[in-house]
Amino acid sequence: MQLHHDHNVNDKTYQAAVQKFGEQGVMDLIAVSGYYEIVSMTLNVVEVKPPADAKSPFRQSMRCLTCIERRRRRR
Repeated sequence: MQLHHDHNVNDKTYQAAVQKFGEQGVMDLIAVSGYYEIVSMTLNVVEVKPPADAKSPFRQSMRCLTCIERRRRRR
């Protein structure tokens, strides 16, 4: 959460993560997290929707689709 909000982490958080995952593991988590953010932002901005017959396993993503549809209608 700290990484996403502040785009950084404090020393205590970093050290705890290194103890749990190792330095390479922390670097991998940071990279995967950044990649996920850039892909999800891109898909949201260009309003990519799943196929019509797809069912989302996540309740939140369905709410996002509803918001996208409302935004499209306002244009």
